[in-house]
Amino acid sequence: MQIGFLIINPEFVDSIFELLEASLKRGHSIRVFMTDAGVKLLENKLMLIHASSLKIQINFCSHSAKKHHVDTSILPKEMVPSTQYQNALMHNECDRVLIF
Repeated sequence: MQIGFLIINPEFVDSIFELLEASLKRGHSIRVFMTDAGVKLLENKLMLIHASSLKIQINFCSHSAKKHHVDTSILPKEMVPSTQYQNALMHNECDRVLIF
C-alpha cells in the first residue's frame, strides 16, 4: 500500500513520526508532501533521518519554504523542492492520504 502524508502543520510532529515508522515497519511505501507551516519540519533532525530511507519520497512546496524562511540549501537530495502539482499527484497515486 502507498500512503501519502500531507503535512501543513508541524504541531503534530510526534504523531507524524510514529505513523511514518509504523507504516515503514508494515512495508508500506511512503510519500510526503509538506506545505504551508508544515515545511518547518524540514529543519527537524528526525525528518532528515527519515528522508534517507529509500522508501520515503519527500517533496515540499518551495514557495512555502521561502515564506517560512526555511534554509533548504542544507537538505539531503531525498527532500525535493516542488510545486502543488506534486501534492496533487500524491493524492491521485496514493491508496490513502493522511493530513496533518
